[in-house]
Amino acid sequence: MHDLNIVSWFAMIRGYTIHSYSKDSLKLFDLLKNLGIDLNDITFLCILISCNYVGLVNEGCKYLNSMSNSYCIIHGMNNYICIMDLLGCAGYLEEGMKFNYNMHDASIVS
Repeated sequence: MHDLNIVSWFAMIRGYTIHSYSKDSLKLFDLLKNLGIDLNDITFLCILISCNYVGLVNEGCKYLNSMSNSYCIIHGMNNYICIMDLLGCAGYLEEGMKFNYNMHDASIVS
C-alpha cells in the first residue's frame, strides 16, 4: 500500500488477531504508537480483542486505561464489553462484577 492510514493499520491488527497471531498484533500496535499515528476507539477495540484472545488481562486493562488517560479517547460500549469478556474468560469474575458496577469510572486497577 502506498498510503497507510488508520484503516489499513486496523485491518492488519485485526488480521493478525483473527489468524491467532495476537502477540504480533500487540507488536504492531506498539509500532503504530511509536510512529505517532492517531489512534481511535476502534484501534483500541482491536487491541483489546487481541488481549482477550490470548488472556492478557493486565495488558488489556492497561490499554483500556491508556485510552482515556494517555490518548483522551472516550470508551465505547464495545470496549467495556471486551474487557468484561476478558475478565470473565480469565476467571476474574469478582473483578468483572466490580468493573461492571463502576463502569462510569472507566479505570481498572490491574
